[in-house]
Amino acid sequence: PRCHIESLPVELLSYIFTLATHDCDSEEGRVFSPESVTLPTVLASVNSRWRKLALSVPTLWSTLSI
Repeated sequence: PRCHIESLPVELLSYIFTLATHDCDSEEGRVFSPESVTLPTVLASVNSRWRKLALSVPTLWSTLSI
């Protein structure tokens, strides 16, 4: 049976968000540009549930790329 991502528990979805942003932080050779959008910002833009969740996970916002 298939599972819709919206049916995942908040705890699991926040863990997935954290893993995804951690993987992005470890990429080598990333180029910063003012137009670039961070993954936490993208996740927070999906819908109101994801926005509320993304904003409630401090580790998503603990890295600053310069």
